[in-house]
Amino acid sequence: MNIFETCTVVASLEKSTKIRDELTNANNCIRKQKNDKILKAFYAVYWILAPLIIACLIGLEESMSVTENFAVTWIENFATFLFIPGYSAFTGGIALAIFSIIRPIFKNKLGKRGLSPKEQEKYDENSARIYAAQLEINRQLPLLVETEVPHRYLCTYALRWMTEAIYNRRANSLQEAINLYEQHLAHLETIQAINNVSINYTVENHYWW
Repeated sequence: MNIFETCTVVASLEKSTKIRDELTNANNCIRKQKNDKILKAFYAVYWILAPLIIACLIGLEESMSVTENFAVTWIENFATFLFIPGYSAFTGGIALAIFSIIRPIFKNKLGKRGLSPKEQEKYDENSARIYAAQLEINRQLPLLVETEVPHRYLCTYALRWMTEAIYNRRANSLQEAINLYEQHLAHLETIQAINNVSINYTVENHYWW
């Protein structure tokens, strides 16, 4: 397969790969956004209710031995373990310990949660296009085995540069096109090095003054 045919195949291959990767990321985002919304709601509800429930239970435990004014004693204990710094830290510690246990369980269950009909429709549409793009990639990859172009240059930029050089008669063969392309890269590296030196010089003088 000559360089012109190779250029067409590689361009198509890179396009299919880009489509596949973008749609895969889109599907990952659909699931992540849904899970993030549910997780935020769960965290908010947990950190509101958990301290209240724990303080309530601890207050109840502390009040079990009281025979008179049970309700008043329970409320006092509840308020103590919820608002007084030292006791509230104890309550928060228990809540944090429970949270560290149930959080991974909840996230695991959440990962298996289904999408809404609209989200599922979009997810399935993306999945179908991902599958089609992958089929196209699988069809094109074997073609590159037969190309005369070295693998180092199997990218759209290099191939288009070299095919243009041949088309414009700057090169009469693939080898000449490759040599011109390597000179072009060396020229770009030289320009980049000069620009870096210029930028560093400008920055140093700016801070010096």
